[in-house]
Amino acid sequence: MKRTHVSLYYLIGYLIPGGIALLTFPQFTLKLFFSNTDYGDVLPRFVGMLMLALGIIVLQAVRHRFQGRSRCP
Repeated sequence: MKRTHVSLYYLIGYLIPGGIALLTFPQFTLKLFFSNTDYGDVLPRFVGMLMLALGIIVLQAVRHRFQGRSRCP
């Protein structure tokens, strides 16, 4: 397995659980992230939705073994 795919597992490993945590329990998750500011409920849930969507996109790229194009022949 290439190093690129292995490094993407780390990205998936914090985007998807972090996104789900921010969507379901935003105040508790922000306390876990050592935040000392009140952001309300809308902004953390929006960020959680974006994190989850980005995690799913990266997961699909790894699952389909996306190789990308190289410019060098």
